[in-house]
Order: sequence, then structure tokens, then C-alpha cells
Amino acid sequence: MILESQPAMPILGGMDERTNRGTADRAVTIPADAILTHGAHEPGEGTCARELLHLLVTGEHRDATPECLTACCASLPPLNDSPAWRDDQHRTDVLLPYLARLAQCPRDAEVDQRRAYRLADIAVRVIAADALDAAGIEHDLRELTPVRDRETAEAAAGAARDAAEDAEVAAEVAAEDAADAAEDAARAAGAAAEVAEVAEVAGAAAWAARTAAGAAGAAAIERYARLLLDAIVEEA
Repeated sequence: MILESQPAMPILGGMDERTNRGTADRAVTIPADAILTHGAHEPGEGTCARELLHLLVTGEHRDATPECLTACCASLPPLNDSPAWRDDQHRTDVLLPYLARLAQCPRDAEVDQRRAYRLADIAVRVIAADALDAAGIEHDLRELTPVRDRETAEAAAGAARDAAEDAEVAAEVAAEDAADAAEDAARAAGAAAEVAEVAEVAGAAAWAARTAAGAAGAAAIERYARLLLDAIVEEA
């Protein structure tokens, strides 16, 4: 995808002049030449994914989740700042289209909790499992019951913590990365089990992706980013 050759993308969202918190029902436009770069930025010096989303929805440049949108936007910073992206264009090509869809995901506690369970499930049964496989660590994360409620989230958190401990015993770099990814996944599942810790779930799941992709490379961070963000925008 070459952004410069595409027209600006209209999306829903925009600033509520009464609250300055943004709404999910006004038209805003993503600039066709937008490029997402690493880290936080001062106004006028570039944007990461969440900064651009906040700017478009509220009119204010901040690295924060707009109050009107799903708390799962907390997944954006770890994904945006992964060192596994090939370059800024790769990061932009993958993440930018999701901003249009995230801007149409209003904050809703019940829906966000379902999103949290899905993110925790991906973090444990896909991302941590991949990292453990790459390190040659035996585990049974893929055989776990999918995370869909508090009970299955608690079970997934416990299994991921056990797998992280097994990986920590090994003295190789890949095993260290696998242990870190499994710990992040356990944190995501544990937060999901607590209910209402949606932002923590999203952030931890994205950190698991960032850690696991550190050794696996660009294809992995692209795959994990799409899995996590699809889970957010497809849940209603």
C-alpha cells in the first residue's frame, strides 16, 4: 500500500465541542500522507498510532486513548513501537487502516470485556505459544480452553505463568524472550480475569506480541498486530 497515492480515508469520530473528549459519530479524515513513527512526539513533529487516533477524534495531540473509544486502544503503543517493523512504512501500512475502524469502536464496558477475553486468548494460546515453540520449550498452551470468561482467563493465566517459569530455567536468549512473552500473556489473562482491567489486558497482550516478534521478525509483528486489532474491531 502506497499511502501517498491513496485518497484521504474518511472515518467516524470527531471532537465533541461541549466536552472536548471526542465522539464516535462525527466524520474525520486520516491524511493520505500520514506516516506512523516510533515513540511519543511533540505536536507537529510526527505521530505514533495512538497519537494520530487521539488527534483525529478529539482535535488534540496526545498519546492517550480518547475517552469515547474502547480502552483496548492501549494496545497501540507497544505494537507501534515494536523494533520488529521493517521500517516506518511497514508500520504505517499495517496499523494505519485500523485507526479508521478503532474510531468506530465506542467505549462500552460489556463489549470491552469480551474484547479483553479475546486479546488474552490470543496472547496465551497463539503469541506465547509461538514464542515457546521457537525456544523449544514444551507447553500445552494451545490445548487450553479458549478464554471466554473469568474462569478460563484464570486457567490461561496460570498455564502461561507455569510456561514462563519453565522457559526461565533455560539459559538461552530465545528462552528468555519466550519467558517474557509468556509472562506478558499471563498478565493479560490475569487482568482479564479481574474484569474491568481492559486497558491492562490490551497493553499486556500487545507487549507479548512485541516481545515474541523481537526474535521472530517483521512477519511476526505484522501477524500479531493484525490478530489483536482484528479481535478489537470485530467484537461488537
